[in-house]
Amino acid sequence: MNCIVIEDEKPAQLLLEEFISKSPALRLKGIYSTALEAQTILTREVVDLIFLDINLPLISGIDLLKGLSNPPLTIITTAYPEYAIEGFNLDVVDYLLKPFSFSRFIKATNKALKLKSAPSNETITGQPEEEAGFLILNIDKTFHKVRIGSIHSISSEKDYVRIITDQKEYVMVGSLKSWEERLSGLGFSRVHKSHLVNIEHVERVSGNQIKIENRVLPIGRVYRSSFLESFKG
Repeated sequence: MNCIVIEDEKPAQLLLEEFISKSPALRLKGIYSTALEAQTILTREVVDLIFLDINLPLISGIDLLKGLSNPPLTIITTAYPEYAIEGFNLDVVDYLLKPFSFSRFIKATNKALKLKSAPSNETITGQPEEEAGFLILNIDKTFHKVRIGSIHSISSEKDYVRIITDQKEYVMVGSLKSWEERLSGLGFSRVHKSHLVNIEHVERVSGNQIKIENRVLPIGRVYRSSFLESFKG
């Protein structure tokens, strides 16, 4: 599992580097003193786990996590216990209070490894989930099985997406672009910068609006021709 350390104190950097080197499942990709220094690797490479200090120069660890649309698994490392509740509200894996022992470090990383290995992209038969006709949504560490055909639309709301199905709605971290790519070729069409719809559930197109189940959604000018082409078959 690829990991990075974002920590501005040298002794803490050295300790984490030593502990990571003793853990065969972890591969240290870099140590950074500020959140700004770490942004490049977070946007360009696959990082599975962050060891993150909260009290950082310029941008705090909390603000960094809030700014990431799809943050990696994160273990907070800090000397300030008062940040624990806010950290867990951001769905961090664990909270290591300095100074922490190697055994406590291993306990935290084992939680991350367990979460990383949890099945989310394959069915129990080993088929990619899209080919099997359903998705597994990981929301607040709970897995929901959703039929692709039951999805009416997916809408973006800042760093979140709202997935509306026959039965209920799901809200989770993500981008509409990633969902558009994921569902490419499965009957979905982008109709607006904020909306992706399942063509099978579109009831009516009128001017620059579509009716889908009991909702009316706008059609963006740049998406109109490609949507109509898909809608008309």
